[in-house]
Amino acid sequence: MTELFESNLRLLSEYDPILADLLRWNEPGGAVETFPTPAGAPSLRYKKDGIFQPIHSAHDPIREALRWAARIELNPPVYNVMIFGAGMMYHCFELV
Repeated sequence: MTELFESNLRLLSEYDPILADLLRWNEPGGAVETFPTPAGAPSLRYKKDGIFQPIHSAHDPIREALRWAARIELNPPVYNVMIFGAGMMYHCFELV
C-alpha cells in the first residue's frame, strides 16, 4: 500500500507539487483500528492522545455512506471523480 501511495504522490508532484507535499507530510499521529458496529459492517477509528475518534459511523457506516452519496449531484457527463479520504471505501461504493 505504501508503494502505491508513493507512486501516486510522485505523479501528483508533476501536476501539483504543493498538494503532493501536503499529503506526503500529513500524518494522523495515532493508531488506526477497525471495530464492529451494531449494523454488522466494520468501521474505523483512530486513537490520538488517548481518545478514540471514529472515521466512519460507529453505528451504521453503510447507511452513513448512502446518505452522503444521495446528497452528491454529478451533472453528466462525468468522466472522473476524485475522492480524498477513502477510509473503508463505503462512500466510494455507494457513489458508484
